[in-house]
Amino acid sequence: MPYAQNERIFPAVEESRSVTSMATVEPIYHKVCSLDDLWSGEMAVFEVAGVKLLLCHTESELIRAVQYICPHQSFPLSEGELAGDTLICTKHMWEFDVKSGCSVNPTGSEVALYPVKVVDEEVFVCVEGVEPKYARP
Repeated sequence: MPYAQNERIFPAVEESRSVTSMATVEPIYHKVCSLDDLWSGEMAVFEVAGVKLLLCHTESELIRAVQYICPHQSFPLSEGELAGDTLICTKHMWEFDVKSGCSVNPTGSEVALYPVKVVDEEVFVCVEGVEPKYARP
């Protein structure tokens, strides 16, 4: 995958697995960062279990992990802009609502969202079973 110029990629710090019984294993959540590392209105690239993703902290205090590349033409979304709850790819100005993952402009597309949980001011992301989405040509 292409790397954006001057892009810093942060590795996940550790992983956490919870076991509720011998028959049930919860998904693996990897510690990505603390809330102090990603302020409201910011986004950063992380590599979690070999998956490159974009972590967004919206101005409404929502934390979302989205696929790294734009589904339109695989341009790095880290080169884009986070405006409120909208992630804008600067290559062709496609816009995505990070709450739902759905495209706003144009409609009919979406980005993959990875499950996120915040525990004691630490951000954890699960990448199991989530595949990037691509727009139809």
